[in-house]
Amino acid sequence: MHVVGIVIPVTIISVVVLAYIYSTLLHYNESLLESDNRRVSATLYEITAQIYTASSKVAYDKDTWNALSSAYERESTMREALGELSAISDYAADASLVDFVEIYTDNPDIHDYLEYRRADSDIRKTDWYRSALTQQSPFWAGIPGSDRGEDGWNICLIRRIPMQNSAWNAVLVIGLDDSFLKTRLSSKEYGMALSIDRKNVVFASDPAFLGAAMSDLVPLDYGTPYYRYTGRSASQRSMAAVSQLQPYRSKSVFYVASFNDVIYPQIQRILFGLFLIFALAIIAPTLISRVFSLLFTRRVARLRSSMHTVSEGNYDIAPAFEGGDELSEIYRDLLHVVARVQDADRKVYAAQLQEKELERDQQAMRFQMLASQINPHFLYNTLESIRMKALAEGSRSTADAIKTLGKIMRYVLNSSVTAGEVPLSESIAFAREYMSIMKFRFGERIGFHLEVGQEVDSDRVYVMPLLMQPVIENAVLHGLDEVEEGGSVDLAITREEDRLEIVIRDNGCGMDEKTLQSLRERISRDVSDEEARQTRHGLALHNIAERIRIRYGDAAGIRVDSKAGTGTTVTLTLPYLVEPQ
Repeated sequence: MHVVGIVIPVTIISVVVLAYIYSTLLHYNESLLESDNRRVSATLYEITAQIYTASSKVAYDKDTWNALSSAYERESTMREALGELSAISDYAADASLVDFVEIYTDNPDIHDYLEYRRADSDIRKTDWYRSALTQQSPFWAGIPGSDRGEDGWNICLIRRIPMQNSAWNAVLVIGLDDSFLKTRLSSKEYGMALSIDRKNVVFASDPAFLGAAMSDLVPLDYGTPYYRYTGRSASQRSMAAVSQLQPYRSKSVFYVASFNDVIYPQIQRILFGLFLIFALAIIAPTLISRVFSLLFTRRVARLRSSMHTVSEGNYDIAPAFEGGDELSEIYRDLLHVVARVQDADRKVYAAQLQEKELERDQQAMRFQMLASQINPHFLYNTLESIRMKALAEGSRSTADAIKTLGKIMRYVLNSSVTAGEVPLSESIAFAREYMSIMKFRFGERIGFHLEVGQEVDSDRVYVMPLLMQPVIENAVLHGLDEVEEGGSVDLAITREEDRLEIVIRDNGCGMDEKTLQSLRERISRDVSDEEARQTRHGLALHNIAERIRIRYGDAAGIRVDSKAGTGTTVTLTLPYLVEPQ
């Protein structure tokens, strides 16, 4: 009700009043700026009329025509003739608005002297000089000071001197005095800029504007006759008024721009002050109304906060609520609901613990089943080989082989009854003993190389049992099966940060890309009982991958790389455990 009755009406009135004040201030200052722009234009028109009248006296002076058309054999004669002319000197001495009066001629006998200048090749290339030779009427232009060996710009009236019966040309240039223009045109409140025709700025109260395009300062439409504009400048930071002026008896066009750089910040400060007043008129009643409703709304907010806390699963709320009204009854019902929810959560948590325990037991059983699937067939083949060799040779090496085999069988049997880890040193010793049996079986056809990185403490790091033996068996039976001599199995164990990497490599026949891809698919997916009966190729690696996944999760695993004719590499990646998991 407070919002509907007070805030909304006061806000609407405030917006309307601020908009009206802004519009009034804007139009008032635009009118002042337009008045100053008209003042500048009128002054400029008056100045151009005076300059035009003076230029006519010089341009139609017959003594000047004769002096400029004559031929001179000596420079002293030329100086004497030009020195006797008084049309320019008399006018320049009395006119405070004129900076200079100069006549440029292409008469080759006349050199620079007093106000008379030789029109050399540089002058004849200038736009204003060429325009003067082609135009009959006077025109205005901004001449860069560099054309006359000076700095800045000069606003000049330029007209051709119509010398009759003369083979030479002469151009009169009258430059306005910059200080005089600043005195007459500039004001303390406003800045101004002036350009002629569609050229750059040639006069401005701010020197930074000189040489800039007028269209970069204010919006301009050169195609509109008698163009006028009042509004924001091109930079949007100033108020600008632009008008078009036709100088006295000239086809040139002046574009006069006046600027007010401070009005927009002033209007903004006024509006901001009014905004603060209106905001106070809105906020003060709101605060007063808020004080009267605070007692009730605070209790509602506390109830709502407690309900929100409970909805997010946090049941730690105050056990009591002040008062004896309906809000208190609602809060007591909330406490009752919280108590029932907490009791249900406890029961669910106990059920989850039981479920996790059952799942852990199932994983342990599955691990035991997978570990028990290690193919013992090699033991029988080895025993038969040892037996045959003992019968044939009666060698002591047979007894040693039988002893080694006994160790292997004992290790396998011990590992089959536990799902825990064993020291890496035991697994390495088992790999050595297994390879000694393989060397006994296959002779010098195969060799074995072991390399354990210095960063690996094999007595303190733990791994699952029977991980390396199936891979080594695959390397011997499948990788080196067709190798007659020079076969080798390399075992390298290194540590990479918090990972243990076991690399088993053979130099056997290897696999082509299709066979390798098929093997990788059998390792990564579940193998059915039917597949296990049909073929055992890849089953051992699949079992190892499954054991690693069950024990350590997806962060650990097995990778197989191979290339036909060069051998196969199997990499086991395990966590680096310094104590059994």
